[in-house]
Amino acid sequence: MRKKMKAFFCAVLMVLSLSLPQMGGSAAAASVIYTAMNDSLLELSDETMPFWYGSYLYLPASSVASTGMGVNYVYNTAKQTVVLYTNSSTIIFDLAANTTQDQSGKTYAQTCIRRNGRPFVPASVVAKVLGLSYSNIKVANGYLVLYARKNREGINRLGITVSKKLGKAHIRNRTRRRIREIYRLNEERFAPGWDIVVVARTKAIHAPFEKLTEHYLSAARKAGILKETV
Repeated sequence: MRKKMKAFFCAVLMVLSLSLPQMGGSAAAASVIYTAMNDSLLELSDETMPFWYGSYLYLPASSVASTGMGVNYVYNTAKQTVVLYTNSSTIIFDLAANTTQDQSGKTYAQTCIRRNGRPFVPASVVAKVLGLSYSNIKVANGYLVLYARKNREGINRLGITVSKKLGKAHIRNRTRRRIREIYRLNEERFAPGWDIVVVARTKAIHAPFEKLTEHYLSAARKAGILKETV
């Protein structure tokens, strides 16, 4: 049981978004976008936050290859090409020509976008060509981010992560204790059988306990893990 929770916890330890830059501006984004391919949660940080462009979700090309799904990634800065490939499929993004094509030469209208020097690729096109499935969950910004997954144990298992970017060790430990205490005080309100990971955000460090509790329970409610009645 511990190994399963550890694997789940490690999968979301990378969810350490602080302020989320918009395209063409420095304002914080209004949401965090979790994205999974073939049930593997993609790396998530300020630099790798997915974004919508038009009606397409864009992901950092390097993140697609970091999930252990057999996808390889080559970014040739000299030739200005980004290549994602598996044993059977390949998709090539030519940044100079602004084109996209697969191994058969078929072209696609959606091209690669460079953001802060990092290439981002359209999720739906990559998934289609490489034979992957993908999904995303949009969670409102606040004092923390909560990620939950149903387990088969019939009990709740809680993981808490606080980035080093949020402060020194004693500050991070205090934040973890406060978040854990919120769960302890409200445990009877949570439906059983969930693996829960809570990621502290910058505002959580100095937030009043009541306000932090409010955001914790709000996130849990949105995730559908609170009981309908107490």
